Amino acid sequence: MSSCSSRRAATRRRTVGAVVLALAAATPLVSQPKPTPAPRAPSGPVERLERFHGTVRIGDKDLSVAIDTWLIPNGQKIAALPLPLRGPMVVELRGGTIVTIIGGRRVKRRPGEFWTVPAASSMALETEDDSAAIATTVFVE
Repeated sequence: MSSCSSRRAATRRRTVGAVVLALAAATPLVSQPKPTPAPRAPSGPVERLERFHGTVRIGDKDLSVAIDTWLIPNGQKIAALPLPLRGPMVVELRGGTIVTIIGGRRVKRRPGEFWTVPAASSMALETEDDSAAIATTVFVE
């Protein structure tokens, strides 16, 4: 056998060996099922971050306005947020997932979603295995 032929054969064996070794190493990663994460325990109380609380003049009317961000840990069931004002409210889900109950109607919310809560209603909140951050804007004449 010529030295050129034996070098090609050796190179071919090394290439085949490297491919077999790479496939053997990757196979356990592909075939093993992913473990199911354990449910997380509730991670603490709701946190309120005041963004603005003051008076705004619109036309000839003064409105009290409160803008807050609420950090709600996973595993929470909240009957109502301790809002600084009671009035009509605009809410945005800034991150995470949350279920709202307004007027007996349950709705699962997605990040970036906005909704309103009438002044006469309250909003209950539930988080599951994900924390959530919501922004509330409440205004009162």
